[in-house]
Amino acid sequence: MSQSLKQEVDHRLSYGSDRSKWIVAAIRAKLNDSDESDDALGKASMLDLMMELQYRMVHPAFKNMFTRGSKEMIQNLVAKAKELEITS
Repeated sequence: MSQSLKQEVDHRLSYGSDRSKWIVAAIRAKLNDSDESDDALGKASMLDLMMELQYRMVHPAFKNMFTRGSKEMIQNLVAKAKELEITS
């Protein structure tokens, strides 16, 4: 661990706290966050994912990432996902 990182961790510790325990807790928290985000993605339906993609397709921060062809493909996939939701 670099000296600057060690100092940053020490700065966050309260007086008498154990740095090793703090680092272990931080690692556990990070792993739990990763597990929760993986679970959320795994629980999302195809329609949820396609609707998110469609939203990003028109959002100012992302819309330049999509070509006309990819936008058409997304629209088709959204329609197909809606059909699948209805028949399920």
